[in-house]
Amino acid sequence: MAFELAIKNGLAHLFSAQQGRAGWKWMCNFMCCHPRLRLCKPQVTSAARVKGFVKENFAKFLDIFVPLLWLINVSPHSLFNYDKRNLTIVQHKVCTVISLEGKQRVHLSSAERDSITTIATCMNATITHVPHLLVFPRS
Repeated sequence: MAFELAIKNGLAHLFSAQQGRAGWKWMCNFMCCHPRLRLCKPQVTSAARVKGFVKENFAKFLDIFVPLLWLINVSPHSLFNYDKRNLTIVQHKVCTVISLEGKQRVHLSSAERDSITTIATCMNATITHVPHLLVFPRS
């Protein structure tokens, strides 16, 4: 990005035109000038999930869900939690990115267009569970 900005703005630079990037030495100097930044590997997450799970949406959910629990007087053994995980068949290489220091998780958006297998689990507070369900992609 630094190389592209230097070219676009017509700035004098010592970057490699053949490689089309600033270089490792420039990166080290940049990181020294900005001690709050760090290199990290992001978690690959879909764009829709990143946009949907925000504090306001979760608060709206709780405003609806908690009163319903009191209304129906549900017991822990009859309330199940369902979760699913999508596993991609193709291994993806995750690049290293720069993030602010102290940031716990960094997310990278994915296209999610590869073949995936879904694992579904369901369990309640008394550790009773429904057998796991595997959903394989159609061929």
